[in-house]
Amino acid sequence: MATETTQRRTVGDWVEENRDLVWDSVRIFLGFALVVKGFAYLFHHAALATMMTQSGIPFAGAGFAELVALVHITGGLMMTFGILTRLGALIQIPNVLGAVFFVHLKEGLFTAGQTLEFTMLVLCLLCVIAVVGAGRLSIDWAFAEKRMRMHEELAHSH
Repeated sequence: MATETTQRRTVGDWVEENRDLVWDSVRIFLGFALVVKGFAYLFHHAALATMMTQSGIPFAGAGFAELVALVHITGGLMMTFGILTRLGALIQIPNVLGAVFFVHLKEGLFTAGQTLEFTMLVLCLLCVIAVVGAGRLSIDWAFAEKRMRMHEELAHSH
């Protein structure tokens, strides 16, 4: 009778084998957080417009505040579901750059809310996602896989 040894797998082993899924979880969380932020801005766009005007943001007003909210919602949904992921991250970057330069930079580092540090982290993640794109847990990946299979089938049929 053959003895069977079972090897115990650790979380570290799983992470090592599935790094793209770990990255996808960051993308999905960030996308969802931006959707939530967008809806908060949309429901309170008058307060956002006032804050934007007080911060000296060019073109500040109710319409611009609604645009900022809609970009967060749209781009966040694109990132969450992984559809046109790079574009979803890219369209967020001007919003976040505006927040850095017109709002949080004035507050400085090491404030109680650490808003500059947090906003810079979001900006950094958006830039990385804009370059890298989505992983396996995305609509982008599903369409890329289907497209690759179609190309292979066409190549074999000729």
